[in-house]
Amino acid sequence: MIYREKITVYIRVEVGKDSMGNIKYENRPFPARANVTPLGAEQWVSLSS
Repeated sequence: MIYREKITVYIRVEVGKDSMGNIKYENRPFPARANVTPLGAEQWVSLSS
């Protein structure tokens, strides 16, 4: 029997700015795709939640 490993890629998502005007980031799980590497996914900065 073969078990498929579920891969979750976490990317840094821009979630807004704080009171000082600094951009806040949050790590969000991103469903892994065959053509998306963790390194490539890092370039996805702004995603709708």
